[in-house]
Amino acid sequence: MKHSFSSSLPLVWNKGRYARAKASDLWDNARASGFDSGVAISLRDHLGNGYKVGFSRDQPLTTDSRELSRLVADAQLLDAFAQSAMMRIWNPGADANLSKLTAKELGCLSWTLEGKTAWELGCMLGSAERTANFHLGNAIQKWTVTDNKHSAVINAMRMGLIR
Repeated sequence: MKHSFSSSLPLVWNKGRYARAKASDLWDNARASGFDSGVAISLRDHLGNGYKVGFSRDQPLTTDSRELSRLVADAQLLDAFAQSAMMRIWNPGADANLSKLTAKELGCLSWTLEGKTAWELGCMLGSAERTANFHLGNAIQKWTVTDNKHSAVINAMRMGLIR
């Protein structure tokens, strides 16, 4: 919980994480309930409200770094989708205020949906990673209901701009 209040980065948790935090008794309680490991993510909406979303399982997560990175990215995308759905319920007229995105911003969002990193986007654009982040940042800024690239991807998908 301490991590979720101070960071929006996903937290992969398991027995080792709890042991390092000197909270093995909490992991023992979770394990007794059938939880072995998982991913926890903190989200904030455009009003600053915070949400904690977590996914857990009864077995250890993979130790392969590529698989684990993909799992975390998928969890972030699912979280962004849930956040987008909440925003449609709480603020149904928000879509009318969305600015149009440039072709490069849409392209970056589309490739982000395919799992490409900012570095890979930069290579594809024939520019630097910083330029790709600039285009992603512009897309995020234009949609004030989002606070990360995953939310921007979900909004673009929902509006039929990318698939």
